[in-house]
Formats: sequence, C-alpha cells, structure tokens
Amino acid sequence: MKNGVGLTAGLLLVLAACNSGTDIDANAIMADSGNYTSIKWLDSIKSFDTITMGEQVKLGFRFRNTGDKPLYLTNVKAACGCTVPDYTR
Repeated sequence: MKNGVGLTAGLLLVLAACNSGTDIDANAIMADSGNYTSIKWLDSIKSFDTITMGEQVKLGFRFRNTGDKPLYLTNVKAACGCTVPDYTR
C-alpha cells in the first residue's frame, strides 16, 4: 500500500513538472522569421584524411548568403565531439 501511494505521488509530481513549461507563441515565431536570411553551402562535406592525435588542422567551409538580410554566424558546433570548431567573430 505504501509503495502505491509513493508511486502515485511521484507520478503526479513528474506530470506537474512536465506541464509547467513555457507556452510557445506561434505568432511571435512567425513574425520573427521575417528577419531570417538563407544560406547556401558551397562545400558542406570535408575530409580530414589521416591526422595524428593532438595535431591541429585548419579547414574552412565556403557558403553564400542567398537571402536579402545580413547573415550573422552566432554559433558554430561540431556534429561530434572529435573536433573543436573555432571561427572569427
């Protein structure tokens, strides 16, 4: 009986925590998307070939702003943890 009450209380607590998130305003998202631009990757896949552990390798990606708004890179992330991206801010 004690396990059932504890399980029910825990379940209610989890459900309440999941429900307390902020609501997303779809109209605000649509209004903000008018400020976005578009990008075209000229080369999106590069190969590092074979490198030794600890060796620093520089590799660049080319892209073009195909929209009519300025393009700002605010965040650059690697797809895996094996590389650390860096870019001129």
